[in-house]
Amino acid sequence: MIKLYPSFNNIATQSTQATADYANLGSYPLVNYHKKSVFKSTSNITQNSAKRCKPNNEFTQYSFTNLILATCNVVYKSYNEIKNLGKVMPLDYINSINTSEIGNNQITDYNVLPWTKCLSLVNTGEKIYVPIQMLFTDCSHNNNDDEQSNISPLGTGIASHSSYFKAMEKAILDNISVDAFMLTMLTKQKYKKIIFNNSVLNLLQEHKLLGDECDFEITPLYITQPDLKVPTFAVILKRKNQLSPYMLMPIQSDLDPLEALLYGIINSISRAKSILKNTMISSNKISEFYKNSLYWVMPHDIVLKDKSVSELIEGDINFSEIKTYHQQSNQKNVTYLINELQKISNYAIFMNVMQPKFRAQNKYVVRVLVPELLKMPMFDGSYVNHPRLQQFDSRINNYNYSIF
Repeated sequence: MIKLYPSFNNIATQSTQATADYANLGSYPLVNYHKKSVFKSTSNITQNSAKRCKPNNEFTQYSFTNLILATCNVVYKSYNEIKNLGKVMPLDYINSINTSEIGNNQITDYNVLPWTKCLSLVNTGEKIYVPIQMLFTDCSHNNNDDEQSNISPLGTGIASHSSYFKAMEKAILDNISVDAFMLTMLTKQKYKKIIFNNSVLNLLQEHKLLGDECDFEITPLYITQPDLKVPTFAVILKRKNQLSPYMLMPIQSDLDPLEALLYGIINSISRAKSILKNTMISSNKISEFYKNSLYWVMPHDIVLKDKSVSELIEGDINFSEIKTYHQQSNQKNVTYLINELQKISNYAIFMNVMQPKFRAQNKYVVRVLVPELLKMPMFDGSYVNHPRLQQFDSRINNYNYSIF
């Protein structure tokens, strides 16, 4: 159904190894990068919140400009060899996308990979060997060790904050929200439309997110997955005058349902302009990465797009019925999230990837990878090999990965 879809071929041929987190497509020499503004706009409701968010985003980006923290402990071995050294992440997850479209073969038990040892998120004190290609972008290929390459899904799950536990919370929630989004796009599941109560309506109107002053028609969906009790919303935004950006679909998870709802809406609207700008710059290497977003934000095939989204909806739920799981502190929030992940994950890991010279400033950048949850593919590949999809009937919704 999609006429404009992202082709990752050009990026793959120009980069030695493009994988992992979309926060940093490629490694670049950035002079005084931490002093510059990374995000053109912030999406927080209050000005004070925006001021806190902006520096954190900058540190997040800066921390991934090199791989020193990980490459110092890389082991080059096949899966059959590395499993003799300890617990190892299965190859099912790095092979979860059919990459035959770009000529990549599935990695076997005998292919050499670079591995690094990470701390388990769900089993205290345990360490797990993880393919470094699943953790970082633009990993260097080691020909001397006969390393096998593969393009894995985008990892997501990176966050920064002055509080370690808040950074951890944000990184875990990122994994959960992307998983819910992918299941929304790729499975037969139907989701309930959220009916706002008066207090939520008043708040949305106060911030001009509803009513005549808002440019968008808002349709929120409750897409929380049954095996993870974490409120997750998809908020469909359609431009009333049918101009660009026509359709946006932010996804947000949060233990506080109201925070998830508001942040999802405002974040999407604030990013609409940057999405259009990135897709229009022909010299931008990652412009193809945004092509699918461009399809949805442009006012074409409106009837088809409306029909595709309406097929996701069945029934409704009052917002007041959605339970909050927000705890008394960030640390308790993280404990709750880890307990939820333990239900479905045995290989979740985390890393503190903040560069050492900034750790004394109480800046934390956390990378969380939960391989059992779905990630975003980087190109128009067949996402059918992931174990999580096997519990559902089949892929029938032939949407590509991104409506945001």
